[in-house]
Amino acid sequence: MQNFAFIGMGNMARAIASGLIESGAVQASAMCAYAPHQDKLRAFCEPLGIRPCQTAREAISAADTVIMAVKPYIVEGVLHEQRSALADKALLSVVAGYTLERYSSLLEASTRVQYIMPNTPCRVGEGMLLFEEAHTLTEEERAQAEALLAHLWRVASLPARLMGAGMAI
Repeated sequence: MQNFAFIGMGNMARAIASGLIESGAVQASAMCAYAPHQDKLRAFCEPLGIRPCQTAREAISAADTVIMAVKPYIVEGVLHEQRSALADKALLSVVAGYTLERYSSLLEASTRVQYIMPNTPCRVGEGMLLFEEAHTLTEEERAQAEALLAHLWRVASLPARLMGAGMAI
């Protein structure tokens, strides 16, 4: 997990990106992002040093780890268009309700997935990140993801059926 691409750059993605940069866990130059509203994307990314991308495919191609951070109603459209580009990548998803089971029918078998539920206090290093216990990351990728996101504060693992309740608490 060296280069990161954000697909979607709304409040949650901004909180994660800002928190990782401010904590020193990731250099902004190792991040790129795609969002359909290019003006808003550039306005957020450029001052931080994150590279804004013109297309999702451009962002995915530049990264070995993709952070899916779009609204739930957009996910399937993005995955339909980018399925082949995501092959052999690690995908960390912060999309509410998109568990490993839900992703399994939408992605190539070689795409490794981890569902994570963060909250916006990640922006200031006071967040809570719940990792779904089920995942298809390699053990090394899982350990790296947990260590990386621990810079945003606390990380815990839960079964898929408890993720929603865990975030509510």
